[in-house]
Amino acid sequence: GDHKKSDTSVYAEMLQAEFEKCGDTITAIRNTNKEVNGSFSVVVYDKIADKVYYFKESATAMYLTQNEQYLVMSTSKENVEFAQFFFNIAGGIKQVKPYKIIDVLNGWQKVGKFKEKAYVPPAYSVKSFPSSTWGEKKAESYKGFYESMGGG
Repeated sequence: GDHKKSDTSVYAEMLQAEFEKCGDTITAIRNTNKEVNGSFSVVVYDKIADKVYYFKESATAMYLTQNEQYLVMSTSKENVEFAQFFFNIAGGIKQVKPYKIIDVLNGWQKVGKFKEKAYVPPAYSVKSFPSSTWGEKKAESYKGFYESMGGG
């Protein structure tokens, strides 16, 4: 995102565009995640298939507990523990693994996966390394690596 659009709205637009190209939610999720950097944790409701999918990358922690009546998810394990007490959920707490596409309402079944995207720093951070801090050789090394990865 930027100052005009949030990261969430940009991601949603990218996901919708991918879905319009391929017509399949799981493929659209995979293709969209090839293009994004950063930490994310996303729930998608597919109205056509009446499915709820959840996926995340590795930096975001997500915990869940459930019973026949409730499914509770939070980035805070303490919140899930409180929900267990409040809603009288006897089951354990699971930590959600990254890079898996999960069908939330179908027994928390894995229905797909995607690969972690290698992080390549944006051009401005590589090109603006102060040579007095990093040294010209180090700055050129980073700049060369970045450009070899298709940046700049």
